[in-house]
Amino acid sequence: MVISFLGWQAGMWGIFKKAGLKPWLSLIPFYNVWLWIKVVIGRKWWWMLLFLIPYLGIFMFFYMIWETIRQFDKYSYLPLIFGTLFFPFYLPYLGFSKKEQYITPETQAILDRFEEAERQTQEAEEAARAKKTLALAAAVLIGLIPV
Repeated sequence: MVISFLGWQAGMWGIFKKAGLKPWLSLIPFYNVWLWIKVVIGRKWWWMLLFLIPYLGIFMFFYMIWETIRQFDKYSYLPLIFGTLFFPFYLPYLGFSKKEQYITPETQAILDRFEEAERQTQEAEEAARAKKTLALAAAVLIGLIPV
């Protein structure tokens, strides 16, 4: 239990620093969770209320760890599950590793919109190619274009 707390605290120190917050703010009880919710993972104020509800708070804690790992652009299940199960070791790694970059929630939203627009463009191009192929096949079938 002590190792879990110390690991989480050390991880929050580094993550707060990468998020542009003063790292010592991670030492203030309740306020550190508030900042974690509002700034680090960019969620609404009522998440704090959910976090304070008995039993639900445990699930919220692990979901907030999950969301924190996603802020480091880790979406595959391996880092998410590993980081959630072994958070006392993984959060300090994220917080203090030079190669792990924190992405603000605002930046992540912009990247998500860009990726969605790119996906829609690719789908439109594929649909246009399919339409051309279908038109060519139809022209060959009715004999407009000799084979």
